[in-house]
Amino acid sequence: MQTVSDLRIGQLINVVAELLYKLIELTAFWVLREAQVTIEVGLYCLLPDSLL
Repeated sequence: MQTVSDLRIGQLINVVAELLYKLIELTAFWVLREAQVTIEVGLYCLLPDSLL
């Protein structure tokens, strides 16, 4: 049988894991968005004005 402290530790681990997942998700989203902006700016600089 699990004790109360075991259950609390399990809940704490779940909460920490969820927070880490959200942090990774947000970081990945931010990195991808930054990469997209960088690519768009790079293309804008590389393409001749007649194509824009």
